[in-house]
Amino acid sequence: MQLAKLFKHLKRLNTEEQKLFERWLSSPFLCRNTALLTMFQFVRRSAPEYQGRRLDSKNIYSALFPGKPYKEVRIKQLSGFLLKQLYAFWLYQEQAKHQDRRDIELWSMLHAQKLDLESNRIKDKSERQLFVQLLQNDSANLLRHQFAQAQHQQILELGKRDQEPKLQTLNDTLDRFYFFEKLKHYSKALIQRKFSKQEYNFPLIDGVLDTVRKEPYQNLYGLQFYAYAVQALKSQEDQHYYRMKEILFKHTAELDTKELPEMLLVARNYCIQQLNNRESNFMTELFEIYQLEIDEDMIEVEGQIPTATYKNIATLSLLLKRYDWLENFLHEYKSSVKESSYFFNLALLRFSQQRYEEVIDLFEQAEYEEVLMNLSAKAWQLKTHFELWLKYPEDFEYEERLESFITAFTTFLNRKKSRLPQHYLFYLNLGKFAREMLRYSRAYQFDADELQKLVLRVKDTESVAERDWLVKKIRDLMLKSG
Repeated sequence: MQLAKLFKHLKRLNTEEQKLFERWLSSPFLCRNTALLTMFQFVRRSAPEYQGRRLDSKNIYSALFPGKPYKEVRIKQLSGFLLKQLYAFWLYQEQAKHQDRRDIELWSMLHAQKLDLESNRIKDKSERQLFVQLLQNDSANLLRHQFAQAQHQQILELGKRDQEPKLQTLNDTLDRFYFFEKLKHYSKALIQRKFSKQEYNFPLIDGVLDTVRKEPYQNLYGLQFYAYAVQALKSQEDQHYYRMKEILFKHTAELDTKELPEMLLVARNYCIQQLNNRESNFMTELFEIYQLEIDEDMIEVEGQIPTATYKNIATLSLLLKRYDWLENFLHEYKSSVKESSYFFNLALLRFSQQRYEEVIDLFEQAEYEEVLMNLSAKAWQLKTHFELWLKYPEDFEYEERLESFITAFTTFLNRKKSRLPQHYLFYLNLGKFAREMLRYSRAYQFDADELQKLVLRVKDTESVAERDWLVKKIRDLMLKSG
């Protein structure tokens, strides 16, 4: 168990981090147990999967202690010690990222050692960064307050009653930190409430909103963004959203890059709420928010675009008929998504462009691990085969391909029925109605009355996928014949 836990952790190290961790273990100051270095070097040869017979505990023991009898408890102990070293390594890496925080700690330490010349130099540098260079950075709000606390504490320790102990700065930095966090978390709560129906109690919100509208907070753009976000999400009044958007687009360079992704997420959620309220103009608004994320290189998470985000961008682009833009986007970020997602969304673009033969080819190139994505791909293939038959009604090959695909689609559904309890009937009805639509719309057995009845059945059937497409196709066929 201890070895399995260790391997699970070691998998999180990339190649560069493996090298750094090995150097960490090589340092006699950081790690005195030389067996840990030997153990890591041995198991590292099985990176990045850390699997196989080579990693059996007896094989590891033999590599560490050749010729000695196997002791399982020793392997458990070393695994635990190596895990602790890994935690210490990760903590050091995380602390190394926060130079400002380390400077405050160093300044306080030097002051305690009465090395005031160097202490004051570091203090002045930190003050310039936090209160001038990083003034708009809301991720530094807590750090600013910690700086003020350190200043306050040092003045008290000096015991000079005539020196003002920075109480105003202490209060101002605390207020800014509190106001920003309060409004940010309340925005999240208002969004979460839509999904979970959870009620939240955030006292003092109205007082905070009243306060941040006044000086000295009016030009703190991150704080103002969340003030407008709270008002927009509470009232559902678009005027507050447009003020949020103005801050995002006009002051992008001044906003804290660490906070910007969450701000964009709040703006996206508001747009989605309005779309759910059938405010169709927010389709363009949501598209523009995604564009800003792309322009600011914030669309990827660890080098990958989340599947839902990728799908949403593609769907919006298609609905807005931004075909050229989508073509460029799909190709530019091809390596940032699974191959199946790339082919799927490119196929949807080709469908919208009525390049149906290419749609079939693209769907056949991809393999879909997820059953629901596979199901969606097959539904689009069915629609594509139908469009090809409508385009070439005189060519029997397309009719035959359509009928064969509907049969294969039904077989697929019956085979996956147990894994599709909520979706099975929806897609089964899609196949059934598509077959009926084909039957009543062939030139040699066209039946307008049956098509009219079919429209009503499709509209009245509760469980049917692609209902809008079916209704539109049937009506188009009736109009074409008339």
